[in-house]
Amino acid sequence: MHLFRKQFKTLSAAFLCAALCLTISSHAAVHHPAGTSEGQPKNATIQQEHSSPAAPEAETAKYVPTEANLKARKEFSDARFGIFIHWGIYSMLGHGEWVMQNENIDYREYPLLARGFNPSKFDASEWVRAIKASGAKYITITSRHHDGFSMYDSKASSYNIVNATPFGRDVLKELSQACSEEGLTLNFYYSHLDWGRTDYWPLGRTGLGTGRPQGNADGTISSGMLNDYARTTVDILDEHARTQHADIPGCRQRPDCSGSRINAWEHYMDFIDAQLTELLTGYGPIGAIWFDGVWDKDDRPREEQPGIWNLRRQYDLIHNLQPACLVGNNHHLLPFEGEDIQIFERDIPGMNEYGLSGQDISRLPLETCQTMNRTWGYRITDKDYKSAEFLIRYLVRTAGKGANLLLNIGPRPDGTLPEEAVERLEAIGKWLEKSGQTIYGTQGGCIPEQPWGVTTQKGNELYVHILDSAAGRASDCGTREILLPLPSHNILAAETFADGKEIPFVHTPEGVMLKVPAFPEDTVGEDTVAGAYVLLYCVVEVECLEGVALLHEHPAAAVDVHQKAFHLHAVNRCRQQQIAVLIDNLVYMVISCQFISFLLSRFIFFILAPAACGGKQHGYQYGCRYDYIVNFFHRVSWILFDGTEILIFRG
Repeated sequence: MHLFRKQFKTLSAAFLCAALCLTISSHAAVHHPAGTSEGQPKNATIQQEHSSPAAPEAETAKYVPTEANLKARKEFSDARFGIFIHWGIYSMLGHGEWVMQNENIDYREYPLLARGFNPSKFDASEWVRAIKASGAKYITITSRHHDGFSMYDSKASSYNIVNATPFGRDVLKELSQACSEEGLTLNFYYSHLDWGRTDYWPLGRTGLGTGRPQGNADGTISSGMLNDYARTTVDILDEHARTQHADIPGCRQRPDCSGSRINAWEHYMDFIDAQLTELLTGYGPIGAIWFDGVWDKDDRPREEQPGIWNLRRQYDLIHNLQPACLVGNNHHLLPFEGEDIQIFERDIPGMNEYGLSGQDISRLPLETCQTMNRTWGYRITDKDYKSAEFLIRYLVRTAGKGANLLLNIGPRPDGTLPEEAVERLEAIGKWLEKSGQTIYGTQGGCIPEQPWGVTTQKGNELYVHILDSAAGRASDCGTREILLPLPSHNILAAETFADGKEIPFVHTPEGVMLKVPAFPEDTVGEDTVAGAYVLLYCVVEVECLEGVALLHEHPAAAVDVHQKAFHLHAVNRCRQQQIAVLIDNLVYMVISCQFISFLLSRFIFFILAPAACGGKQHGYQYGCRYDYIVNFFHRVSWILFDGTEILIFRG
């Protein structure tokens, strides 16, 4: 059917495709600075007199990603689905990852938890197999969270899972090996913020109740104030620079800390450089470094943040050690120079329902991180898990915005994944096994979010996911009419994604009305997947197919009703090709007299067919019988006139 229609398309189709192509621009949300987490109020203020260190002069060198980095960005976007893991000694208390802050636990008492941390049931291979079965393509795990505890064998601090716990195993090393075996990408979360280190001075707006001594107004502290684990920091960064990467920005020797006073913030920044160097030189290829915590000093203007946190120095360090490693930062701001992805916390880009994602939308690859229940880290009383149906729809909606979904799990202190999380991984995996073509490797579709759902797009294929069974208009022949706002596209065919069955549709002044079967009132499960339709249309502007996600403000589609996915085929030409085709067809029209055929076919379609139904002009308003008559006359006119002309003149 498709081959026949491609070979015998009418001049009207070519003209409409070339002359009426659609231009859709991205919507930028209003910036909304934030930086809170579970249990932390947005309006928290800084309760100290001392300001953060003066920001150095802003960097001027423009970041130019390497070919390897650009390839990694493409692979990251194509993945569309990853799993987030928040795990640390905070899991022992069962009150989430912010327990040290929320309960104001003393900075000297909290580290004692490490003495009892022994996740004896941890099995990296079991974790990775379960995550791979979910359809996820990558894992992002906390290497060090805000409590300052490192989940790997760090030489830069003894406060780590190998040296400070009876467990004594490097879980990141084991996960790295398991991911390599299963073909998953491993990313590392890394916190800029630290609630326990005494060289984290001046303080930010969190961690004010942990009892740390205050430093001096000039940003220095007495060397005797350093925590034991901060004092054991070794100069591995300089050693690495001397032996392998002498040109790495930031790789320089610092005065040792034996003096009476040290610059606390510089000491802390060098500690971060040292740990980043460890993570990027000891664990194989790393897909991304996922920063968090810059919002702790969000009282300072956005333009000062890179200087305060030495972001460009850190980003250059990462890109020099592993050029393909992506950099993302959950600072709730528009990305800075040197970042490769943009992160949105608990919100689909452009939505800002949770309140942390009011920043503008960049042209970088996008990622939304979301929890399965309420908190990121393990909370023993939190059984408020989102349903598998909700999570599948959330994945579709996120992909519809051209973004990845990073779905979180908080493992138990014994090293096991909660059964509720595993069940949802299995359900998502079953759905993606059958419908993953509509998610993996797609971009946000050229139809912005509608009340009925969203679209995703892959090359010349557009997938329409209907999330609301009540959307559209019920007809009198057992179908529901869904309007696709594509007024500038001539859609030639519609068929089911699952089995290729043809679906009726009509062109209207508002777009294309698709006649889909009435939706069953059931839930997403192993057997209820993607009863999809295929629409074949001619031309969409290149920006629609190859651009970033098209972000528009539309009412969020209902996500608590049965989901159906629709699959549309498209023939894509760039604007220059459209003009060339138009000129070619106009010339041919004059030479071959096809213009007569064109007028006759349109006369039958727009005059005789409506007359046969009592003069009605918009069949989608009058039930299914009229549609069948119109489609019949349309096909007759196509074969008798357009097809005949092409066979005679183009042979």
